[in-house]
Amino acid sequence: MEKWVEGIAFIIFDKGKILVEKRKMTKKVDPGKMIIPGGHVEEGETPLEACIRELQEELEINCEKIEFVARLPYAHPVENQNISYFLCQGIKGKINAQEAEKVFWINPKTEIDKLDFDIDREALKKMFEIIS
Repeated sequence: MEKWVEGIAFIIFDKGKILVEKRKMTKKVDPGKMIIPGGHVEEGETPLEACIRELQEELEINCEKIEFVARLPYAHPVENQNISYFLCQGIKGKINAQEAEKVFWINPKTEIDKLDFDIDREALKKMFEIIS
């Protein structure tokens, strides 16, 4: 598999916690896994535009402040991705999970092991470099 697709993930950070999702078992990529939510960059879209769109589509929210954190490669058996992570603060709207089995808040300093993938843990470390 040589093709790489562009993806985004949003680290929603509020009151010292981050929002994570448990993926539905029906998902083709990473069913049932605990991850930082995100999606794909569509043709003609920038990663930031994709982040704003995916926040609306997946969680029905907007964020007052969105800041680029890192772009990390994710080699996966189903599809290889370059994921742009964004820090999102100042939630506008009520979170309503549209695509995940469930979403919930964790403390990224003490519960980071709840995330299933090293790439998400690496992105959180980079986020802490930005906000500290």
